[in-house]
Amino acid sequence: MNLYEIRENIQKIAEAISAVLNVDVTICDNELIRIAGTGLYKENIGNKISNNSAFGYTIESGESYIIEDPRENMACLHCEERDKCRESAEVASPIFYNEKVVGVIGLVAFQETQKKEILRNENELLQFLNKMGELIVLKLIDNEKSERINLLAVELREVINLFDSGVALTDSQGNIKYINVKGNNILKLDNRNNISKYFKNIDFTLFKEKSYSITNRSFIYKKENVRGIFKAKSIYSNNELMGILFIFEEMEEMINNINNFISQNIKTTFNDIVGKSSSLEAVKELSRRASISKSTILIQGESGTGKELFARAIYNEGNFKGPFITVNCAAIPEQLFESELFGYEEGSFTGAKKGGKPGKFEMANKGVIFLDEISEIPIHLQSKLLRVLQEKNIERIGGKFPINIDVKVIAATNCELEEKVSEGSFRKDLYFRLAVIPINVPPLRERGTDLNFLIKYFIDKFNVKLEKNITGIDDDAVHLFNEYQWPGNVRELENTIEYSINVTSHKMITLEDLPGRFKIFKCKNICERNLKQIEEEEIKNIIGKYGKGSKAIEKAAKELGLSRATLYRRIKKYSL
Repeated sequence: MNLYEIRENIQKIAEAISAVLNVDVTICDNELIRIAGTGLYKENIGNKISNNSAFGYTIESGESYIIEDPRENMACLHCEERDKCRESAEVASPIFYNEKVVGVIGLVAFQETQKKEILRNENELLQFLNKMGELIVLKLIDNEKSERINLLAVELREVINLFDSGVALTDSQGNIKYINVKGNNILKLDNRNNISKYFKNIDFTLFKEKSYSITNRSFIYKKENVRGIFKAKSIYSNNELMGILFIFEEMEEMINNINNFISQNIKTTFNDIVGKSSSLEAVKELSRRASISKSTILIQGESGTGKELFARAIYNEGNFKGPFITVNCAAIPEQLFESELFGYEEGSFTGAKKGGKPGKFEMANKGVIFLDEISEIPIHLQSKLLRVLQEKNIERIGGKFPINIDVKVIAATNCELEEKVSEGSFRKDLYFRLAVIPINVPPLRERGTDLNFLIKYFIDKFNVKLEKNITGIDDDAVHLFNEYQWPGNVRELENTIEYSINVTSHKMITLEDLPGRFKIFKCKNICERNLKQIEEEEIKNIIGKYGKGSKAIEKAAKELGLSRATLYRRIKKYSL
């Protein structure tokens, strides 16, 4: 119990007592620090009172003292201020809380009239001071309750901010009083913070019925192009509607979570990685050998090449007893990274779950942890990850003891980690620890005949999914596919085939059925070919005019506006 926390209230009580009794008042805590004072003692607020004073005796004994003879009374004999004391009478009354003395109310008389007033009715005076002490304790209890409520509110907000769903609390009219971080990220609130702006057609009068609620209703917020699902329930206290609780999620994220759950239960093998090119077969064979090793694996390749497919195939080929745990390092907020990977103990921070929470490494014990986008791991956590790889144990946040783990680590990235090492944004020692077995997945443009094989595979797949009967793609589209560089690799090809099967009205996919970017690519290619033809014809004519001798080349280059070296390269290029 800390009286200092309510010192303003105590000062008002001291002034009230002084006004009623016409004496100076001073109030101290159980450490004999003066919390409040009137008259001469007001200037001494914050100072410490002597342990040998009457106040000290009161705290030690828990008894009230009325001193008629200051300087001579037993309670004053050892006081350091005894020789300077000008008091004619003094009262010290303890303040009790749970049978413990938490402070003292003191009355001081400097004049005989004040002394007579104090001594006139001692019993009533002590009863009055006891009541004032009880009033101080009640103020203290109220303050502590208020602090507990505020602390509980802060802790509750921290917990709700960890939710994967959006959470909003409104008043009975839908005005948003509180929204968690996730919810704000979904809705991106502006000044018009009424929930009806985001969730349409809500009749708020229906929430006056305790039993009324909304379950799994869809919403579309066009301004931010957000689609999702929400539910709502009224909050009552003492039969009074206090507000409405909304819980909501984005549709895209829900679908991704469902797909992730489903994918966890799909057994991927190397036979599921479609293609027969020598470059792909070489990577498959290396991956098969790596699957039976305990060494870490670093899979590198452009986006869309199927790095996670290789990781899952390695997991299934290796017959691990534990689970396959995926961590997308690019999707975890930096402040949550350590707790996500390594877990935390109960009470390690505000909002920590009761009993703590295991991290991804613990969850992957006896299995595989797949660290996708490993280049995005914060630099300050890279040293901790390195220790985990070296020592085969982890420490939770707030933990006192290491936890041994048996986990195979597969990392993946679509960037050149060596460049990150050179830039200083990725630790060199961690890179070498991860890349014990490096696997480089080739891009689609380097997989030769796999393109035609994959085209047929995806047409068959989406014929089943979309209930179509497309027989193939025409020669012009095949030719364009072979010229296209496929920056999105197999994923881009898959999406292109799915799009084309959806929009075509023919039995075969044609150029007209392809996404717009292919039409742009075709136009650029035609322009480039035409320019090359024009350049070849122009060089051929100029050589016919001047010949290929040294002086002739010099004249030809000057007329064409090229250097001699460039002209020689063009002649070689066009075999002229």
